[in-house]
Amino acid sequence: VAPTQEVTVAPTQEVTVAPTQEVPATLLVPESWCDCPDIYPDSHEIIQALQDPGKKHTKLISGCRQEVSSFPGIQKLSTKIYLKIQAIYKADGLTKNTTRGRESLANLILMSRRLTDATTLDAFFHQYAKKGQVYCITNKPVHGGLDVPIKE
Repeated sequence: VAPTQEVTVAPTQEVTVAPTQEVPATLLVPESWCDCPDIYPDSHEIIQALQDPGKKHTKLISGCRQEVSSFPGIQKLSTKIYLKIQAIYKADGLTKNTTRGRESLANLILMSRRLTDATTLDAFFHQYAKKGQVYCITNKPVHGGLDVPIKE
């Protein structure tokens, strides 16, 4: 950061940083994970992942074969978000084992997404419609509503 350049931290806060000073990480990132724009992938990538229909396969559970569904697109998206949260916030409770964070985040995303008629949504979602319907969480093209399950 240049010596006289102002860095905007919040709408009412401004900090001037000298070239030899280090800016504490707490000033650069919001306290809540869902408010940090750096953890979210591109909005096209988010909406594309939400359209994941899933794959069915059989799994042996307690000696019985059961048909289960997996959603590789949503799991990939969840892994990216978890790794970014882990890198930015470095929270004590987050383990380096991404499968733990990925599974819980993917489950929240799957429970939050809704199949909605494309005509009631923003024009951004129309390109992802199949048979006139789109999976989305909210009608916000910026993050596709992904901030809702991350807030949980």
